[in-house]
Amino acid sequence: MNPAFRTARFQCSIRPEEIIYPCIAIVTACNPGDQVCSETVNQQADKGLVADLDYHGWWRFRVVGGSPDFQHQEPGWAVATDSVVEAIALGRRWGQVAFFLGGSGHLEPCELP
Repeated sequence: MNPAFRTARFQCSIRPEEIIYPCIAIVTACNPGDQVCSETVNQQADKGLVADLDYHGWWRFRVVGGSPDFQHQEPGWAVATDSVVEAIALGRRWGQVAFFLGGSGHLEPCELP
């Protein structure tokens, strides 16, 4: 797993007490395969991810993840999920190598098998 995942920081406009689901997965469609893509490619992928989330009816909110100094940033989505299996499938569909799984105010990076 990319060591940068362990130091990632997140920004969002929702307060923790507004999260009504016990399990949240943070997934991005940006930079699939851990390869840097153009902003245009990443924006198109993000639109596709939104369509995927809407199709499945998942509750979500915008999250921006990045390095501790936020010199590197990637927009993503915190998605309410009932299972790790759903989060793994979502990450795989969008070419990701990892996602973040959280609950009770704690996030943990999870490498996709």
